[in-house]
Amino acid sequence: MDRRLPVAGGTLGVPLGSVTVMPPDTKLIFLLGLPVALAWLLRTTANHAGAKEDHLRRIDEIERLVNQIAGEELLVFQSRHPNKQLTVSGRTGVGTILAVFSAFLTMLAGCGYLFHFLARQDPITAAAYYIYLACVGAYQALSVAKLRRYRYRKLPPAAAPPFEARRRMKKTGPHP
Repeated sequence: MDRRLPVAGGTLGVPLGSVTVMPPDTKLIFLLGLPVALAWLLRTTANHAGAKEDHLRRIDEIERLVNQIAGEELLVFQSRHPNKQLTVSGRTGVGTILAVFSAFLTMLAGCGYLFHFLARQDPITAAAYYIYLACVGAYQALSVAKLRRYRYRKLPPAAAPPFEARRRMKKTGPHP
């Protein structure tokens, strides 16, 4: 989950540091687009954390099922993990989300600071931009807070497990 973040963060952060040498029109386009790109990065990271939570819970279920079938504890890593369901996607997931959220807020503040120099003569445009930044920031803060309530929901069982369906196909052919 956290391998792609340095690349994405650098891809967004380096140009922010270069805004001061961009032409005015390019600065404006970049400072309007960067908050949305940052929001996308944070949102996809949060979605990834939810998917990781689903994987962890499913591994837990599989371990318990194997242990039940075997009549003894053969697999115990995820089903006995001390972090079990306390934080979405485990400690590393929470750390990654907080790191991306911190970078998101820092870069939003950088956008606001740099926009100040671009819109010195136009306080209405500056106010509109700061409201835009506040809305993007508030929406993402709510998204991160909402992630804390995420819980894995097991899907209802299919008509037959994949291995059972394959066994039937071998006996009856592809169209029973």
